[in-house]
Amino acid sequence: MKGVVFTGLLEMVEKRFGYVVANNIIIKSNLPSEGIYTSVGTYDYKEMQSLVKQLSDETGISGNDLLEAFGTYYFDTLASKAVGFFSVSDGLFVFLSKVESYIHPEVLKLYPDAQLPTFIIEEYSDKRVQLLYQSRRRMEYFAFGLIKGAIRYFGEAAEVRMQIKESGDTLFIISKQ
Repeated sequence: MKGVVFTGLLEMVEKRFGYVVANNIIIKSNLPSEGIYTSVGTYDYKEMQSLVKQLSDETGISGNDLLEAFGTYYFDTLASKAVGFFSVSDGLFVFLSKVESYIHPEVLKLYPDAQLPTFIIEEYSDKRVQLLYQSRRRMEYFAFGLIKGAIRYFGEAAEVRMQIKESGDTLFIISKQ
C-alpha cells in the first residue's frame, strides 16, 4: 500500500483525535516501518490494519467505522491534490464510471507498483450505479467512505448501500434520490 494512504490516515487521526492518539497508535502497533512513511513508498497493508485496530482500541470506535470515516476524509484530500481526475467527470456517476478506465491508469503512471482494487460496473443508469469492488486487502469500508466522500463532493442527492458477497467481493449500490 502506498505511503500516501498511510500519511492520510495519520493526518486524519491527528486532526480528529490529536497528536497523542496518533503517536500512541504508532507505538502500540509495533510497525516494521516504525510509522515513518513517505508518500511514494510502499508498505505492507497489514500496517494499516494494525493502525486501525489500535485506533479502534484507543477510541472505542469500530475498525469498520474508522475505515469508512477515513475514506470520506481521504476523498477530500484526493480532490484537493488531484484536481485533474475530477475535471474529466460531469457528476458523480460519470466519475464513478471512470475510476477503473481513467483514474486507476493515471494513478499507475505516478505509482507503477501500486496494487489497486478493481471496480467493475455491474449496472449503470441515470438513477443507479452498481460497482463491484474486488481487493485481496478487504478495505471495503474504506471504499464505502470514499464513495460517500464522492457523493458529498459532487453535491448530488444520492445514497450508497454496501453488500458483502460470499466471495469476499463487495457490491456498492449508489442510487440518486
